[in-house]
Amino acid sequence: MKKENELLTKDIRQLIIQIAIPSSIGMFFNTMYNVVDTFYVGQISTAAISALSYSFMVFFLLLSVSFGLSSAITAYVGGALGKHKKAMAQIYVSNGIGLLFFISLFLSVVSFLLLETIFSLMGASGEVLQIALDYTYIISKLYQTGLFDIKLFFKKLPNLKAYKHLSIQAIPSSLNMFLMSFGSIITIYFVSFYGVKSVAAFGIGYRVEQIILLPMLGLNTAVMTIVSNNFGAKNFERIHEVINKALKYGYIMSAIGVVLIVLFGKYMVMIFDNDTEVIETAYIYIVVESLIFFAFITLFISVSTLQGIKKPFILPFVAIYRQILMPLILFTLVVKVYELPIEYLWVSMFLIIYSGAIYLKIYTNKKLALLNGK
Repeated sequence: MKKENELLTKDIRQLIIQIAIPSSIGMFFNTMYNVVDTFYVGQISTAAISALSYSFMVFFLLLSVSFGLSSAITAYVGGALGKHKKAMAQIYVSNGIGLLFFISLFLSVVSFLLLETIFSLMGASGEVLQIALDYTYIISKLYQTGLFDIKLFFKKLPNLKAYKHLSIQAIPSSLNMFLMSFGSIITIYFVSFYGVKSVAAFGIGYRVEQIILLPMLGLNTAVMTIVSNNFGAKNFERIHEVINKALKYGYIMSAIGVVLIVLFGKYMVMIFDNDTEVIETAYIYIVVESLIFFAFITLFISVSTLQGIKKPFILPFVAIYRQILMPLILFTLVVKVYELPIEYLWVSMFLIIYSGAIYLKIYTNKKLALLNGK
């Protein structure tokens, strides 16, 4: 007798909670690793926090391909389980981890060769550049050491068909994450024109924003897991239910996040740095960013849905629009043409992210409508 797949039958609300909470807890510890780093580095100097901000953006860039591949594995494993093909799911898991090992090793080597050039292009120099290099080299070495445990998963020869499927699914998702990371590098490049304290403020604000976003990010995993399984089972009506409830919960959490940041954001920033200019700049940044939470949720759920139904091919193009094209245009106008205060950068981000979220939501709805027509 086949074991019932609860992802196809269980109450949606219970499933979202059951999947999102463990996922959020896992991301919490990963995020707190960066937060703790920022806290102790803040005890050294504002320049050190600035260096850490550069380092984090580059490290996330290197991890972007891994994130995309993990999304592809989730989509294909979920689809296989939705079809009750457990052996197929195991093939995708084992081969996906093997592929992840090779990609991660390659990126680690590349990072050692190009790191100083990347930091310099981002605007780092002098003491800040040296601290950023020292920190990132150490983190990269630790990352490389951890990679070799993955070889334990190589028990059979690679399945080329599985590699092909995962690569086709992973390329758009990885490219999307890569462009998001590259967009952060573009942002910090323009922020650097306002000085070391502004870069430090941006880095601190980014950490605070991450903490508040954690519960919402757990929804990503829940939506992709449930959607991919129900897509495999051709249970399309249930996919709509998942999306609607996830958006509802996400918007409620966004509203709570706005209140928390407005009331306590300044105190959260003060944990990392006591410089008045840094505190004020970071606080204004996170207040504006909190208002973007609603757009982030719309983006997150749309991206997870498209990955779950194996239609992620639009994602790199949306990422190019909101991470590269529009930032280069608007940020250049703000910083170099009109020489406006840094707050206008945050407003530009608000406009870019909301326009991208609205478009992607419309696109996702059209793709879902096509599924219902099948």
